[in-house]
Amino acid sequence: MDEFYENIDNFPASRKIRDMHTKNLSEPRKKLTYFLSGWLGGPKLYAEHYGSINIPQTHKHTNIYQLVKMKVKHGFYVCRKR
Repeated sequence: MDEFYENIDNFPASRKIRDMHTKNLSEPRKKLTYFLSGWLGGPKLYAEHYGSINIPQTHKHTNIYQLVKMKVKHGFYVCRKR
């Protein structure tokens, strides 16, 4: 997660994603780490700390579904290349 959030902070191509987040990324970073832990088969940390998640509802305030097609893959691609 550290590299993902570093990338959205530093790459101009990720600016729209960065702008969807608060200035301090501590909480989004923790929430995504907890979510991915359970999603990848590990402990269900997100549910333990925040309850169940409804992904579309959680991202309703953003334009994320359009941006996923354009930008999010870029952030993960850059992380994988490092």
